[in-house]
Parts: sequence; C-alpha cells; structure tokens
Amino acid sequence: MTDCADDELSASICKLAVKHDDPYLLRLAARLAFNHGDMENADMLSTRMLLLDPPEGRSLRCEYSLRNNHAEEALALARYNYNGDVDSGMVLGMCLLETYHVEDAKECFERTKESMISDGCVYRLDELLMYEAMADICMKDTESAREMIGAAISLTKNEKRRETLLSMNASLEHRVLLERIDV
Repeated sequence: MTDCADDELSASICKLAVKHDDPYLLRLAARLAFNHGDMENADMLSTRMLLLDPPEGRSLRCEYSLRNNHAEEALALARYNYNGDVDSGMVLGMCLLETYHVEDAKECFERTKESMISDGCVYRLDELLMYEAMADICMKDTESAREMIGAAISLTKNEKRRETLLSMNASLEHRVLLERIDV
C-alpha cells in the first residue's frame, strides 16, 4: 500500500491516523508521508509515534532528521535507538551512509537484509537494496551495485523508486564505460 498510494489516499490515511492513536496506523501514515515527501505530516506523525511506541518513534524521527539535512543528529539518535530490528537497522544504515561511514553502512544493510529474510518480512527490501547499492558504488564495487540495483528494480512497486533505480543503473553503466575508455 505504501508504494502505490496516491496523494489523496496518503492524505486520507494521515487524517485517520491523527484521529486515532493506533501505532500501526501512525507508522503507515508516516511511511506514506515520507514516500510522498510530505515532511510536515512526517514530522507530526513521527512525534506522535514517540509517545505510543518510543523505539519506532525514534526510528521515524531519525529518518525525519536525515531528510532535513541533520545527518549527524540523526546518526547519534539512530545509534542510540538501534536494537537489531529491521526499522532501526534500516535507518542506522541510511545515517551511516549519509555521514560517509560507508563500510559500516554496508555491514548494517547486510545484517538488516538477513534479518528481513529470516523473519519472512521483506517490506522495504527494495529500498534497502537501493541503499546497499549506493554503498557499493561509494566503495567502487560496481558488480555488487549492479546486482543490488537489479534485485531492487525487480522487487519495487514504487514508481518513483523505480525511476531512481533505473537512473542509478544508467549512471553506473555510464561510469563502467568511462572506466573502460580510461584503461
């Protein structure tokens, strides 16, 4: 639902979440707000989530801080909040990547991916693979980046993410061609 919702559905779920203090509904609405770039609602919803489910609220606040260019603040909170679950692992990896701790980010994404697969819940796996590909690109591991991008493209239902992944793939292919010319 979070990958395919339009702006109207997202706004409706947000309004519903504000009226009911249900952690599941607040989390869903916050994810939708993030996916739609609605930082005002993401801020409000993640703040409310802090009261109902502090660990989940902190993960959402980390992502909010990260998206508002407060990477060091987000990283400090993500490190404090990390407890081995998928949400805190995902945001910690994102913060590590954004603050140039690329190898640590890659390890965090790998651990989180293993946890997703062993739990049988691969929600946001396409997003995780995209970030893992970004880490691979930073580490100049083109082959792994290409694999991560390909897997993410095959999994994603989010059109905006698909466009980003296709752009990353094209950029990666262009980079590989330029490297071959330089040799």
